[in-house]
Amino acid sequence: MYKLFVVGFPRDMDEPGLKKVFDDFGDVESVKIVTEPTTGQSKGYAFVSFLDEVGARLAIRDLDQSKMVGRTLHVRFAEDKISGEGAPGSQNTLPRRAANQEEDGGKGKRPRVRK
Repeated sequence: MYKLFVVGFPRDMDEPGLKKVFDDFGDVESVKIVTEPTTGQSKGYAFVSFLDEVGARLAIRDLDQSKMVGRTLHVRFAEDKISGEGAPGSQNTLPRRAANQEEDGGKGKRPRVRK
C-alpha cells in the first residue's frame, strides 16, 4: 500500500469526491479526510492509499501543485509516523536519540545537568 498526504482540496469536498479525483491514476484502496472530532468538519487534509506504486507516483506527478477550485493542491507520499520511515525512495531520518548516539560514538552519553 502506498499512502499519499493531500492538502489544498476544497473543505466541503467529501471522501467519495476526493476518491474520484484520484481514481484516474490507479487502484485507490482508501481515502480518509481528517476531521475535527467535535464538529466533524474537515481539517483540510487527507490520506489517499493506492494499491500500486505507479498509480501513487502518477497522482503525485499530475496533481501536486495543480489548481482545484482556486486552491493549490499539494500531494506527496505520507510519512510513516510509527517507524519514522517515509515512502519508497524517501530519505530516512534517525530519531533524535539515535542521531545523538551516532555523534558520541554510540555510547549514549547524556549531557550533564547541574542541580
